[in-house]
Amino acid sequence: MKGAVAAMVVALEGFAKANPRQHGQAGLLLTSDEEGVAENGIKRVADIIGQRGLAPEFCLVGEPSSQTVLGDTVRIGRRGSICVQLQVDGIQGHTAFPHALDNPVHRLAPFLEELVKTCWDEGDENFPPTHCQVSNFVAGTGVENVTPGHAKLMFNFRNSPLSSSGQLRSQIEGMLKRYGIEKFDLHWRVAGEPFRSPPGALRDAMREAINEHLAMEAEMNTGGGTSDGRFMAPLGCEVLEFGLLNRSIHQLDENTPVDDLDRLEKVYSAVLEKLLLN
Repeated sequence: MKGAVAAMVVALEGFAKANPRQHGQAGLLLTSDEEGVAENGIKRVADIIGQRGLAPEFCLVGEPSSQTVLGDTVRIGRRGSICVQLQVDGIQGHTAFPHALDNPVHRLAPFLEELVKTCWDEGDENFPPTHCQVSNFVAGTGVENVTPGHAKLMFNFRNSPLSSSGQLRSQIEGMLKRYGIEKFDLHWRVAGEPFRSPPGALRDAMREAINEHLAMEAEMNTGGGTSDGRFMAPLGCEVLEFGLLNRSIHQLDENTPVDDLDRLEKVYSAVLEKLLLN
């Protein structure tokens, strides 16, 4: 991500110097909370520019989209992300006296089995099927003959447009009711809704720039996680994501070939020229 920021800065600087009289407008937006709850970065800026009627026509996000070589993948949208925390309450007790306890793990077991086996949708030509992954499951006191009073389950949906956050929540609540789970607390956080940008001038410019400077026909897809593009797409602008290789993202030694930085800047510069000069 930092490499893409550097490439964008150099591309904008070079374009401004070379074309001082062009009548277009380009802006650079840098945020720092995309990996968290994303409340005070681009979400806040998008709200403001939307209220002021200043939404851009195009938005290019520098996410590291490339898979094997620079230029092989461009993101034209993203799946949604929903973070769910579920606590089921029971009655703690001694394992020898089942009549005096209510084991929340036993209550969760059939629910959990259906959760991981359910086919939520089939996806479409751009999006893979919605899927759910359990990230945490905590219960018990650590004592081998005492049952837990609470069980906490955390899971995450990556959803296609075919399964909205509202639909998924209704399904989960229906499953809880079906398995007789009444004492529970459900915390539902929509980190991002799925979005897909229709083909437009930005996509054409990006495809041509990658072909000219990287000799590559980029695949256009919606893979990966979420990105800040989810806050710009609702404003009506065309959103694309293109950047460096993502093979080392979130690792201790995140790195990129220096040559790729130079080549990425050339692609960004070409996109600027195609959109603002042509």
